[in-house]
Amino acid sequence: MWPRFLRTYFAFTKQQGRGLFVMICLCLALVLIRLILPLFEPKPGLVLKNLPYIYVDSGGIEEKTFPTQNNKEKQQLSLFAFDPNRVTYDEALQLGLKPYTAKALMNFRNKGFVFREKKDLKKVYGLSPHDYERLEPYIQISEAVKNTESKLNTRPTASVSQTIKPIPISLELNTADSASLIALNGIGPAFARRILKYRALLGGYFKTEQLKEVYGFTDELYEKMHPYITIDTQHIHQIRINSDDFKTLNRHPYLSYELTKQVVNARKNRRLNEAAFRDLINDEVLFQKLRPYCAFD
Repeated sequence: MWPRFLRTYFAFTKQQGRGLFVMICLCLALVLIRLILPLFEPKPGLVLKNLPYIYVDSGGIEEKTFPTQNNKEKQQLSLFAFDPNRVTYDEALQLGLKPYTAKALMNFRNKGFVFREKKDLKKVYGLSPHDYERLEPYIQISEAVKNTESKLNTRPTASVSQTIKPIPISLELNTADSASLIALNGIGPAFARRILKYRALLGGYFKTEQLKEVYGFTDELYEKMHPYITIDTQHIHQIRINSDDFKTLNRHPYLSYELTKQVVNARKNRRLNEAAFRDLINDEVLFQKLRPYCAFD
């Protein structure tokens, strides 16, 4: 039964068998041509775009250093002896400093700060410990500056009147940048950032005592710092009690979530003026703190 079945469906005539044989030969010939033909084609020079530091041509391969190695060599070649009191902005970039760090260094000098020893460079905003360790062997403070510092340290202090005092700096707190703040005695980069962040939340400082509200700011540091600070209240940004949205009002440090909700609900029924706002708060101390920051237009 099976041989007859196979002969019925799979048997070929003599003519069909010849045709099938010719077709198989043609297919094999095409496969061989496809495999052999590339061996006889010339290999033109080409640039591998994904590997920009290797060039390949028919004559061979020219190898160059990888980008990471090249950057290390460039960084090593960029390090040179420098005086932070004289280095330029472009030279600071060549030393590997980030643009905002190099700018902070320039601002330091423009404010009158003098680098008298190597570790003073740590006071520059944005300078990481790694950068300092890398640059420390190349820092060279001029002898003139060192001699000046030596004379200041060895000056007799027989009486209080002869005691050397820091040169007073008049600093307007609502326009000062981080470099100006760090130039003050006792203020480092961390405190400078906190002072600026709290200033942004408040909308500006109204009186110097508000510095005590900055996290970590002690009474001792305030007493040391406040004689050299002035405040211009014209730079204060006020919140609009009757028009600012809930999120804007609640962002202010003096406005709690509950008080903000009361203000938003109360102004739905009537426009709040200063007297109505005072009655709503029902806390005279808090009202006096908020008054400079509120506009009732």
